[in-house]
Amino acid sequence: MAGSATRDRRLVSTLGILQIVVYGCGLGVESIARGTVPLALFGVPGYAVLMGRLAMPSLLAQALAPAMGALLLDSLGVATLTAAVAGLAVANGGGVLLLLLRTKAARAAASISIEIAKRSPAD
Repeated sequence: MAGSATRDRRLVSTLGILQIVVYGCGLGVESIARGTVPLALFGVPGYAVLMGRLAMPSLLAQALAPAMGALLLDSLGVATLTAAVAGLAVANGGGVLLLLLRTKAARAAASISIEIAKRSPAD
């Protein structure tokens, strides 16, 4: 039994370290992409204004989250706050899924339009 518990602790520690490393890599890629992708897509003119508009919702959420969390914790309790955060996480995942599905549908429609245009006889 003791050997099994030690193995389990090592596995959990290893998985925890792996999770931290992968999370850190993801944050690094995100921070690089956040600055370079809009520049590559939209160019230099208006870049600063665009970056400000992109950053504003995230910065507002980061600024308001501690106060809102404290208010919810104080007034509704731990269980309700946990349920609210879980609900927001599910809604966020659903939003990402909807965006992915819309993007796939738009790409498929664009691909079909291009194929039709290629097959049409030139005037």
